[in-house]
Amino acid sequence: MSSSHPASQPSKPDAQNEKKKKLYTKYDAEAPPRCEMCDVELPDMVARRAHMAATKHCHCSECNAYVPPGMLYGHWSMAHDDLMWNDHAVAWTDNLDLKKAMPWVREAREAQLRQSH
Repeated sequence: MSSSHPASQPSKPDAQNEKKKKLYTKYDAEAPPRCEMCDVELPDMVARRAHMAATKHCHCSECNAYVPPGMLYGHWSMAHDDLMWNDHAVAWTDNLDLKKAMPWVREAREAQLRQSH
């Protein structure tokens, strides 16, 4: 029995799932030790995920991935490109989350934007 895909190459859906899994954890390694929304201490991703589940801070409502304030639109654009979603609502939520974030988060995001221009 022959296959149209070589055994060493994942099928397109499998490759897409792997890409999405990476996008779901893209920001985990960069997560600060404090919540960006309420400044509570979060020493690791286990604590962060428990905090996100309890508060809904810094998470994607579709996949529950950790997404820092100001990065939600980019996350949805990459991780959920196969879904129908309201780009205006996601952008509005992203901006609102950034406004509600702790001052140190907004300052870091503004510095990041200045460096990119």
